[in-house]
Amino acid sequence: MNIRHSSALALIAWYMMVPPVDRQTMKVLDKAPLGQWEIYGRFDTTEDCEREINRSVRSFAGNQSSSNSPDLIALGLARCIASNDPRVKPIQLKPAGASEHPSGNAGWHLH
Repeated sequence: MNIRHSSALALIAWYMMVPPVDRQTMKVLDKAPLGQWEIYGRFDTTEDCEREINRSVRSFAGNQSSSNSPDLIALGLARCIASNDPRVKPIQLKPAGASEHPSGNAGWHLH
């Protein structure tokens, strides 16, 4: 691998993306285009992203009375997507209180 190639790889981040939930029907829209999915985290490696998905599912599941919760189902369907994937919409930082985060984590979320 040459220096240019390794530099380009270093610029790629990984987004933890979760499908949207229709709040009227309480159904997970897992067939929605990726551009409509929510970005809930940014990671340097796909391994870090996958670890966070697993941690978030365990944490959120422990706080739920039902495994049929649409937010838990959506979180279980989360994917790690490269930041240079053309299906990913440009991101902006929003305060945590601006939207619900399925894992209940506080802090800033990427959307």
